[in-house]
Amino acid sequence: MPIVQRPRWTTALTTAWTALLCGLLGLFAVACDKADAKELTGGVTGSLVHQVKDAVPAAPQGPPAPLADADINRGVKSRFRSTVSGHILYVPKRFSAPDGAFDLLVAFHTHRPILFESIEKSGLNVVVANVNLGAGAGNYEKVFSDPLAFDKLLQNVIPELEERGLERPRIRRIGLLSWSAGFGAVRGVLGQKHMKRIDFAAVLDGLHVHVFPNSDEIVEAEVDAYEGFARKAMAGDAAFIVTHNHIVPDGMPIASVTRTSNLLLERLGLERRPTSGEVVPPHLTANDGVYSRKRTFALTAETIVESGGFVVRGYAGREKEDHVCHLMGMIPLALEPLKKRWEAPESISGALP
Repeated sequence: MPIVQRPRWTTALTTAWTALLCGLLGLFAVACDKADAKELTGGVTGSLVHQVKDAVPAAPQGPPAPLADADINRGVKSRFRSTVSGHILYVPKRFSAPDGAFDLLVAFHTHRPILFESIEKSGLNVVVANVNLGAGAGNYEKVFSDPLAFDKLLQNVIPELEERGLERPRIRRIGLLSWSAGFGAVRGVLGQKHMKRIDFAAVLDGLHVHVFPNSDEIVEAEVDAYEGFARKAMAGDAAFIVTHNHIVPDGMPIASVTRTSNLLLERLGLERRPTSGEVVPPHLTANDGVYSRKRTFALTAETIVESGGFVVRGYAGREKEDHVCHLMGMIPLALEPLKKRWEAPESISGALP
């Protein structure tokens, strides 16, 4: 077959197009390489910046805050009993409040040596405000019928503890304790706005209400405060302990504790059930000043009611010694249940404002 010779101009044109195409492809490749390099460089740079940022040491936090109770006075001598608006404030030896928050127990109408020694023996970690206004419930009712009275007591506790060396003091939980005539204060406090702040109340042989003059009819409106707090306790939002014997307050315009508690239980739809056992008051040095050791006898249990945090315990006895035995036995009757409740981790709900 003969060989066809192409014209020279055709060969030159082909060579030019080939060179142009190669040049364009080369430029495209360079552009792609630059874009990839930029993306890669940006990614690496960002990663390095992130790593460097993470590697920056945290700012120094400084020394830990000192414990709020590092310099507070603790003990049982007179310097730890000071006046709070006419009341006595007591700080146990084992009191601890490292962040300044503390629990407050307000005790009405108690024998102070028995109360303070019982607090120490029980190991309760509380500040105690003791309020003794003399014999009879009338003084307690008169004073604490005014809501500002309890407000003032709470407000005065804070500066008192500051003077004793507690830093950043604030009340966490509040408990009430009363014996005999002290019910006049407890009923007043529970019937006011303060009830929502109360986490615990123990009324030892003193759950009374009045009867109308020249009548044996109970003033049922006075049961309302007890009922409100009992329902709160039944729901598990508080603890309410009532103890009593069968003394009839002759010549006094009040219903007996047995009768008052029966009316309260009727309102709540609760019934007593029989029980047995004894409560022996612990031996305290302070008890020796009330009765001799041989006359410190046990409380014999007869009935009990338990619903949530509400407990009513009925004991045998109709004599004055039986009545006083509830005071001498405050550790097993009230302080041990309080300690169990307040030492439970889930019971801490934060400091009150």
